[in-house]
Amino acid sequence: MPKNNTKNQALETKKDKTTVKFINEEELSKLLQTINTKSIYGIRLMAIITTMLSTGTRIHETVSLKYNQIIYNPIKEDGKKSATADIIGKGGKPRTIFFKHWCLTWIEKYLEIRQDNHPALFVIHCKKPYVPKAISTDEVRKVLSRACKKANIQKITPHMFRKTAATTMHYNGCDIRHIKLYLGHDNVTTTEDYLGPNYHMMQKVHDEYLNYGNTEKQYSPNNVSLGWAKESNYNKCRECGTTEKKHVGKGYCNTCYIRIWRKSKINKEK
Repeated sequence: MPKNNTKNQALETKKDKTTVKFINEEELSKLLQTINTKSIYGIRLMAIITTMLSTGTRIHETVSLKYNQIIYNPIKEDGKKSATADIIGKGGKPRTIFFKHWCLTWIEKYLEIRQDNHPALFVIHCKKPYVPKAISTDEVRKVLSRACKKANIQKITPHMFRKTAATTMHYNGCDIRHIKLYLGHDNVTTTEDYLGPNYHMMQKVHDEYLNYGNTEKQYSPNNVSLGWAKESNYNKCRECGTTEKKHVGKGYCNTCYIRIWRKSKINKEK
């Protein structure tokens, strides 16, 4: 019995490992709608969420960010901002992360209403006496959990934002090698574990590459005309007068033959 349990646990673990949990657009919309952006707590949460969605950072990388790490790029012609930051990620590996305009606007709003000089990008806010310090990973998880309950959606973990960012890039046709670099992985195999099933892209690939050429045209239903048995003396159904259905005998199409047989107007031949 213990051996069977161990085997079942191994199968469950393998199944869970291959199931990528990410946030769909509807869930993300519900989550963001419930956040109260009239308070500093809500604005901070929006800044944290958009940062993880933009940069693909892990939760400990996110809370370790300092605002002076963010280096702005020249403003684009459309007026949108972008920025980068060099961080030390998991395993002590350095990498560059990228901030989108959406994310930067929330960060700027958050920094604008803060009243402290703490270097951390995200800090805690509490009642007086206020001693600023960087927000912890546990605090982010708690705040996020409360927001999910309020939005009445599945429990969202901080790491799901990282997988959602990678999956979204994958959905939009991004080369997996670029996603690997974006996430800071050593190999593509690890990156593949972060990607949800891309059925949207699969449809495009299916339409483009699964093509049987002239065979599809030659054996198209447009080139098929229904006929009646050669030995039949009838060229249309005696009952409905059409030839769209196969002739089955005595001048009747299949539909009419069955209907008439059921009414016992003709005897069924064995």
